[in-house]
Amino acid sequence: MDILLEANLFPANALENAKREYRELISDDCVISKMKSYNREVVRLDDFWMSLLGKDKTPNLINVVKCLLILSHGNASMERGFSVNKEILVENLTEDSLRAQRLVHDAVVDAGGVLKMDVPKKMLLSMRNANARWKEALQQKKSVDLEKQRAIENKRKCEELARELEAKKKRLLEKTDTEVMMIEEEIKKLRK
Repeated sequence: MDILLEANLFPANALENAKREYRELISDDCVISKMKSYNREVVRLDDFWMSLLGKDKTPNLINVVKCLLILSHGNASMERGFSVNKEILVENLTEDSLRAQRLVHDAVVDAGGVLKMDVPKKMLLSMRNANARWKEALQQKKSVDLEKQRAIENKRKCEELARELEAKKKRLLEKTDTEVMMIEEEIKKLRK
């Protein structure tokens, strides 16, 4: 609990409440017998704890247990991957470039290092054409962006034209309303 408090993962009052809830939980003989009979080959640890903890009775303890179960050693390989990502990250690196660098890094590590890496002829030919593929992808991205820009511009023009037509319609309706009133007045004069 001290480590969680020092790391500012939980406020002090939540940790104190979790400690109190834990003391109340282990004071129950039924819970103690369940703990003694726990077998990790049969039941996963997280399932076991969630079956022991009642959501309404121990909300603070549940949060602490969840936090502690997340900090397992089972994610060590992923965490090592994060440090590799940190090493290869540079400014303005796109997501595709990061994926490609990770793929190359993993392949080199699997091969046992750069000196043990077998580079097939097909890969060499592919690398010779990489610049042309990059230029083609860049051109394709530009054309997609240009198409999007045209669509936005077209939509803006259509909206502007619709506003102008609405204004014209309003003017025509006002004009016809005025003419209708004048005609109705003339009819009234003639009927008198």
